[in-house]
Amino acid sequence: MGNSCMLIQMKKGVFQHRDGSCKSAKWRIEFGEGMDNVVRLKSCYGKYLLATNEQFLLGVTGPKVVQNLPMKLDSSIEWEPIKVSSLVKFKTSYGKYLRANGGLPPFRNSITHDVPFRHQRLDLMGS
Repeated sequence: MGNSCMLIQMKKGVFQHRDGSCKSAKWRIEFGEGMDNVVRLKSCYGKYLLATNEQFLLGVTGPKVVQNLPMKLDSSIEWEPIKVSSLVKFKTSYGKYLRANGGLPPFRNSITHDVPFRHQRLDLMGS
């Protein structure tokens, strides 16, 4: 079973967890007016999935993804769904992709957005 994007109630945090059946794992998809290729992901708490510029772990992962209610609906909460075989990836307007991080703490279960293939290239260089 895959992981689901979960929320920490009433806070900004977003993390992944295997239990996709609970309330906090449910996201509503909103379509922007006049924008056929982007969606907004809204949590059960009425906050949007937002791509920040704040680094999670400098130089190791991409910037943080949080849930927030922005003052205005802008490109930081807009995600372009990209179908890749049977999966859907979400891309920001700046070309970064939503990324579920695994591994040991502090990476485990964190969610960031990053440039495509960055981590695969780093893994190849390290082997």
